[in-house]
Amino acid sequence: VIFAAVRESPEVVVQAFRLGARDYVIKPFDPQEMQEAIQRVFATARVHEERDQLTQQLQRQLQELNAVYAIGRSVTSLLDLNRVLNRVVEAAVYMADAEEGMLLLLDSESGELYLRAAKGVDEEATRSLRIRIDDSIAGRALRTDRPVLLTGEQAKVSTGYLVKALLYLPLRVPERGVIGVLGVVNREMERSFSERDIFLLSALADYAAIAIENARLFETLEVERAKLEAILREAEEAIVVVDEDDNILLCNTAARAALDLAEADLLHRPVGEAIPHPSLHEMFAQVRETGKATHNEVSAKDGLTFNAQLTPVEGVGRVLMMQDITHLKELDRIKSEFVATVSHDLRTPLTTIQGYIELLPRVGPLTAQQQEFIQRARESTETITEL
Repeated sequence: VIFAAVRESPEVVVQAFRLGARDYVIKPFDPQEMQEAIQRVFATARVHEERDQLTQQLQRQLQELNAVYAIGRSVTSLLDLNRVLNRVVEAAVYMADAEEGMLLLLDSESGELYLRAAKGVDEEATRSLRIRIDDSIAGRALRTDRPVLLTGEQAKVSTGYLVKALLYLPLRVPERGVIGVLGVVNREMERSFSERDIFLLSALADYAAIAIENARLFETLEVERAKLEAILREAEEAIVVVDEDDNILLCNTAARAALDLAEADLLHRPVGEAIPHPSLHEMFAQVRETGKATHNEVSAKDGLTFNAQLTPVEGVGRVLMMQDITHLKELDRIKSEFVATVSHDLRTPLTTIQGYIELLPRVGPLTAQQQEFIQRARESTETITEL
């Protein structure tokens, strides 16, 4: 709309623009002046149209980035490897608007890529799919650590089967290098993949590689944790692990039996509440105060005696280990009785021998050699008595 006025009035002009006018002219005007006004209006319209297109493009890109971020956050939060891989492939097919998607991982022993997850692919045909990395398109992406994009006749010739377009992207882990390939394929649709698809799926591939590594490390950690728990659970020593606040993290079977603890769940309960044993409470209080390890002998039910050692462990809390020393205490008692008995039984004859040695000089005169023999006997009996 171009507004024409018989006179110039700021109020009228403002009202005209508020009603949607793009320009205005004052009568009388010549054709050149009107033509220039029309050109200005068309130029402004083009600017507005380009701005709207740019805004829509930016909004679309923002939505795509938000989708990548949301998918990446969802994927990296999963620790179940099967769910991670399936979700990555589903997201790749959705974001690239592709017919099929697949994720292949590298078998380091055989040097082949094997199918780990797929979307839209015949499961029977690909269940045992293995691809060599030295003579395949997917292998090229892995070897070069760069995306591989093929379209049209190039895709058909390179793959040897009917494919309109394909895109493979490497899955890269910083410490381990490229661990696999993420791919999308169009067999029927006449749609090629673009630089935009490469950008979006590269971001998704990075998320996927991190998620795969997280899931692998978590699985390894779980295996090691299960081994450690089995060792601690089956250990003959009583073991109790608490956190920095003295809440129980682990209490093995031997500890439950030694301390006569109920089978109720003890985890995350305060040690003072779960283990009613004053001697142990004193040990925990001492370690909290000093920060140093301590040990003590602890009496338990049925007359058992334990050597208890409480040790602070940085980043964990404290570890209580108790060894049953009841049999050692009994052996010590038997040893003491044995020594006392032997000492008593030896002392009586030794005293008799010493007495007769002292009496020998009184029964008559002794030669020098006899006195020497008596002195040696006296010294030997004194040595045995001291022993």
